[in-house]
This record gives sequence, C-alpha cells and structure tokens, in this order.
Amino acid sequence: MKASIHLVRFVCLAALAAFAIAPLFAQAKADFTPTRLKDGHPDLQGLWKLAASGPPPRAGTGIFAGMHYLPDALAERDALAKRPHEDFVVQCVTASVPGAALYPPYPSLIVQDGKFVVIMYEFAHDVRIVPTDGAPHPKGAVGLNGDSRGHWEGDTLVVDVTNFSPGRRWLNMGADYLDENSHVVERYTLSGPDTLAYEVMVEDPTVLSGPWNARAHFNRQPKTDQILEGACREGERDLDHYVTEGGKSK
Repeated sequence: MKASIHLVRFVCLAALAAFAIAPLFAQAKADFTPTRLKDGHPDLQGLWKLAASGPPPRAGTGIFAGMHYLPDALAERDALAKRPHEDFVVQCVTASVPGAALYPPYPSLIVQDGKFVVIMYEFAHDVRIVPTDGAPHPKGAVGLNGDSRGHWEGDTLVVDVTNFSPGRRWLNMGADYLDENSHVVERYTLSGPDTLAYEVMVEDPTVLSGPWNARAHFNRQPKTDQILEGACREGERDLDHYVTEGGKSK
C-alpha cells in the first residue's frame, strides 16, 4: 500500500534526525572496566540501538556535512535524489555499510565467540559476519555489504570493510551516497556498561575529495527486548520504488 513506502521514509528520516543533535561521542568512563570474554577481549554482546533526537538533516547537513564531494559526484547526488526507487533501503534490501549503523532506527544484535563477531540487523534481516583471526580480504569477492575483517586495538574492535558491489549505496533520503570504491573503517568501543561508542572513517576516491569521519553511540536495550521480523515488502502494493522515473516498469 502507498502508506508503506512513506512509512519507511519517515522512520529513516526520524533516525537521522535523532543522530543530528545526539552527543557525537560517548567518552569511556574513567572507572569503567568492561566485562571480558575468555579470550580477554571486551564482551560487546547484546542488543543495541542508535541514540537519537532532533530534526532530520538534509543531504549534506548534520553528520553528512563532513562529506566533501568531487564535482561530478555532487552532481550525481543531486540527480539520484530524483530517483528514490534506487535506494536499497526503500527497496527493503539493505542499508549496507556504514548505513546500517547510521540509517534505519532499528536495533542490531552483536554476538561474538572469539573467532567471529556477528552483527544481526533487524532491518532487512541483514547479517554481517566479521572474522577476527587476521585473515585478509578475499580477492574478487564483492557484496552489497562489502567484506568485513576485524581485529582488536586494545579494547576497541576495528572492522575494515572493502569489496563492495558496483553501484550507489545511499546514506540518507537526500541521496548522500558511496560507491564500490569506498573503504570503510569502523571502531566499536564500550564506553560504559550500557553504551557502545561508534566511529567510522570512509574513503572513496571516486566520490569524495577526502576522508569522511563520523561518530555516534548506541544504547543497550533491555534483555527482554529482541530482534523482530520486520515486514517490509509483504503486502506492498506501491510501485513507486519498483519503477523507473516516468513510471515505466523495470
């Protein structure tokens, strides 16, 4: 139904709004000592949700003001904004990386066993499996979420992401975007028992004129909460995001 796509857009804008004026980074408490797993690394496991409040930022504003585009890429962003059906979030496919951390206001569940860190997102039932054994990125393998490889720097989990599929990955409803040449480095740090700090650095030589850095934090959700099955396509009767500009079927 037509309300469905508008609901997806509204919910995503609400998430960005929250992030616009939320504290940029939650510093670790001086007396905080994280719970550790048997391997000695901090236990990041749990259900987390982006801390949020405030008006929704437009393209190039708020957290996205730090994205400095190359001239041709800026023109492409403005053109993309007129083709909302190309947004993977509107298509209920994926928010990708780093969009999944900054875009939909849905929770994510982190599970770790010493060899892998798994991030399960409620939106689109997306899953990222992050090896932490030091293995390199595979050659020739690409995906919408890229390939993630993690390692620990002290108490911080650092995730290096490359090998993205060709195409544009939207970061907000204003069409700020990245492409397949992007390189993403995420940093996850427990700054308190119920707060997870998130930092991300993005390089994209065909889109951005320089690195883009962003920060956010997530709040731990009650143990009684859980990831739900989020119906996005089921019952959808609105063709707006399944057709090209002009209304012709794909």
